[in-house]
Amino acid sequence: MINLTKKGINKMINLTKKDFDENGIFINEKYFSKENNRYEFLDNLTIDVEKSIFNKSIFVEGNQVVEGYQVIKGYQIVKVNQIVKGYQVVEGYQVIEGYQVIEGNQVVEGNQLVKGYQVVEGNQIVKGDQVVEGNQIIKRDQIVKGDQRVESYQVIKGCQLVEGYQVVEGNQVVSDYQVVSSYQRVKGYQVVGGDQRVKGNQVVKGSQRVEGDQRVKGYEILKTIDINHIGSRNCLTQILITKKNGIMIRCGCFFNTIDKFEEEVKETHEKNKEYLIQYQGLIKYSKFVERFYKENV
Repeated sequence: MINLTKKGINKMINLTKKDFDENGIFINEKYFSKENNRYEFLDNLTIDVEKSIFNKSIFVEGNQVVEGYQVIKGYQIVKVNQIVKGYQVVEGYQVIEGYQVIEGNQVVEGNQLVKGYQVVEGNQIVKGDQVVEGNQIIKRDQIVKGDQRVESYQVIKGCQLVEGYQVVEGNQVVSDYQVVSSYQRVKGYQVVGGDQRVKGNQVVKGSQRVEGDQRVKGYEILKTIDINHIGSRNCLTQILITKKNGIMIRCGCFFNTIDKFEEEVKETHEKNKEYLIQYQGLIKYSKFVERFYKENV
């Protein structure tokens, strides 16, 4: 059994077989709060049974360790740390304001909020929204079918699938495989030293280094070039040389072919020669680079 003790709390609540019926359903009603309509554990909590089922929501004031099988039909709030080395199902909403380690299986069919640090070196499925305001490290499998926001630093050296919307406002490192099937925004620094596939839009405002494979909108990219401090926005414009789909340009909210970009430039900057010349130079350079890569790579 893992023993965690929250600072300032010396008492440990240990749930054993006597607190559950023969089917694993929690029956100790002394922890039930009628006012909040939930089970409340106002200290550190360990569950020393193979299977635990809570038919109501639970609140844990301290730390919780789950080593086995736990089902919570409602929502769960853990105010400090949670460790799940086994299997946990939360059908609803889970809040962990601190640190969460999952080296096994966890299924949250709804929303999960972790304000701090989350490590998943196993399996986690969140079918809904996940917010991690801190650091997240995933070295194996995580599936979030909905929205995910990590506002700091994310490391994925394994597999992650987000079919929806992902925002990482900081640094992201992907050294293996990540699939985001819609929109991804990384405002800061992104390193992809393996496989990343984004079937949709990707915005990286800062630096991006790809030493491996990256696909955006299903295009196989031969070369990505960042041009800074150009045009009316005086910031980054990105050139993507693709294998089969020509040149793609990402400039602010614009992401399309170089032909569409040229049309947009002429229409928008027809009366502004400074920006017109800058963008025309970028277009000329893009075509030169594409020709070089098509002939030599």
